[in-house]
Amino acid sequence: MVSAYLLRHSLAQAVYNPLLSRSFEYVVNRQLEEFHRLYGEEAARIDGHHHMHLSANVLLGKLLPEGTIVRRNFSFRAGEKNSVNRFYRKFIDRRLAKKHRLVDFFFSLPPLEPVSRLERIFSLARQFVLELETHPINSVEHRFLTGGEIQRCIGDLKIAPRYVVSLQ
Repeated sequence: MVSAYLLRHSLAQAVYNPLLSRSFEYVVNRQLEEFHRLYGEEAARIDGHHHMHLSANVLLGKLLPEGTIVRRNFSFRAGEKNSVNRFYRKFIDRRLAKKHRLVDFFFSLPPLEPVSRLERIFSLARQFVLELETHPINSVEHRFLTGGEIQRCIGDLKIAPRYVVSLQ
């Protein structure tokens, strides 16, 4: 029921459905229990496929364990998305930050052009903690990551050897 609801419309994730609150609770709890069964510990970081951990039912139902690291919404600057979209994402991220740990910014690696976009993103990493989502199965991204292009773009910046969130 949960997946059918979320896949029905692109905005379904943003709309709280009280009829599915128990189903969402069940799904999230089972996933957290399965993580614990497989790894012998609680999940320290939550990153839902297609960002479904940010759905209204999950957030308003307070289903994510408090204090965990949670992947925030994608970060966009003015002009990259409409103002309502950016406002909604900021609202959700502010809410998340009250009970969870987040990186400062979250970007998708593509598009790789214009280069100025990547330069802007990497310049933020000099002052903030940012996460860059990549899909190395994509040949263009794989070449960027393994062919030295990323090193040319980041210069003297270091890529963290593990997932790191600043203590705020």
